[in-house]
Amino acid sequence: MNKEIYFDLHCDTLTRRYDKNDPMKDTLNIDTNVIDLARIPSSRLYGQFFAVFVPDSYRGKSAEEFFNTNAQSFIRQCQKFEHLTARCRNYEEIVSAYEEGKSAAVLTIEGAAAFGGNLENVEKARELGVCACTMTWNGENELASGNNTSVGLKPFGKDCIREMERNNIIVDVSHLNDNSLYDVLKFAKRPVIATHSNARSITKHLRNLKDDQIKEIIDMKGLIGLNYCIDFLNDVPQNACLEDVYRHAEHILKLGGEDVLALGSDFDGCTVFPDLDSLQKSFDLGDFFLSKGIDKKIVEKIMGKNALSFFKEYFGNGI
Repeated sequence: MNKEIYFDLHCDTLTRRYDKNDPMKDTLNIDTNVIDLARIPSSRLYGQFFAVFVPDSYRGKSAEEFFNTNAQSFIRQCQKFEHLTARCRNYEEIVSAYEEGKSAAVLTIEGAAAFGGNLENVEKARELGVCACTMTWNGENELASGNNTSVGLKPFGKDCIREMERNNIIVDVSHLNDNSLYDVLKFAKRPVIATHSNARSITKHLRNLKDDQIKEIIDMKGLIGLNYCIDFLNDVPQNACLEDVYRHAEHILKLGGEDVLALGSDFDGCTVFPDLDSLQKSFDLGDFFLSKGIDKKIVEKIMGKNALSFFKEYFGNGI
């Protein structure tokens, strides 16, 4: 595998074009999306977390059904476009995809309301190949609460964390409010990840992580994915630029994040500034980091090696 690695911990491509009246509609090959399987260049070893984003309007059975419909859509589309991508359910399958010259597609969940309040659905999600799961979106659900309220981790949330850890589903803390996030950091026994969150000391959005939260994730050897959303990059979003991405990256590196910093674009789920609004431009982010003086080995870690190292440790076939 001599090609450069690019691994993205979060996008909303899978459910962005979801149509309840046409659940068999393909969503991963639409050329108006940033991520379109047919346009993924072969110049990189490309890996992508495809999230089933569960809106806050779905709860209970409706959330469970929404997740299952879109998870089956993901599986079907990976089979349909198997000449381009491979559905990966563990680290070994990611490596196999790269060896076959394909991109690696991994199923995740954004909003654990997807479990429908039923603990048995955690294991079922893993059987479908789910690798990671955010506890919430912005609102409150059966597990915890997002950044719209101050509610902390609930008893069912604790049960879900234990069940996710038992089933090798990585706990994702992006979107959690501070109370819930601190609770998760105290309760989790395995490293957690923040798939698409930046540094709050750089941009004061509640979706970003405080320094002590970043340090705890670093200490437990988790992952933090840089988010390209303009709202999380600059306190004046319309002014967001590449320099802001570097400021967040530099800050997390200064806190000791060399081995945990990764990418979490949030493509097809947010507004991205023009200089970073395509896959090719995001691939060039590595060259930009190099131009800012970040060491090449660290840049390679950020662009994908940190993610793969984490998956090798915590997303293996034998775990």
